[in-house]
Amino acid sequence: MHGFAWPQIASAWSTLSAQERLDGAEAILASRKGGKTALAIGVQTQGSDLAASIRYAKHAARNGADAIVSLPPEKAGGQAMIEYYKAIGAATELPLIVQSQGEMSVDLLVEMFQQIPTMKCVKDEAGDPLQRVTQIRERTADKLAVFSGNGVRTMIDEMRLGFAGHCPFTGVSDLYASAFDLCRVCNGSARSFQGNY
Repeated sequence: MHGFAWPQIASAWSTLSAQERLDGAEAILASRKGGKTALAIGVQTQGSDLAASIRYAKHAARNGADAIVSLPPEKAGGQAMIEYYKAIGAATELPLIVQSQGEMSVDLLVEMFQQIPTMKCVKDEAGDPLQRVTQIRERTADKLAVFSGNGVRTMIDEMRLGFAGHCPFTGVSDLYASAFDLCRVCNGSARSFQGNY
């Protein structure tokens, strides 16, 4: 199953008002009635407003989202970042997708996975994801799905290394989805977390 995440970086989420975020999420979630597209709603906020992120997460759950996704909080590291994601992950029973960036280490992601029961996926954009994916998979017993980001410019290498999914820019997402499906059929692999976000 393929999917869609909104609003994230490419969606210019930081320019939207709170009402635009809620209205947009409701419109996207309502548009797939009867469809098969998995939908993840972004819950990060400007200024790392945890209470607002939790409101967005609960709103997403009430309106039928399949997952929630969040960029890391601004200027937070280590335990503060873990606590941020723990609070968001505990706000609903939805799977949590962590979008890694900056200095988020493999150690930090593994620790978060161990402490946050709803954390099911990482969209890895920190460091060099091609160098990190094997470590993340091994250290989480392949229970944390690793998705690529950064426009999926290295998709063939990502698939060879065992990424569970890919997050391309929307302009060519149909092409990437077709390539993903064909590669999975050829390899006989069906490993996936709710599709490609």
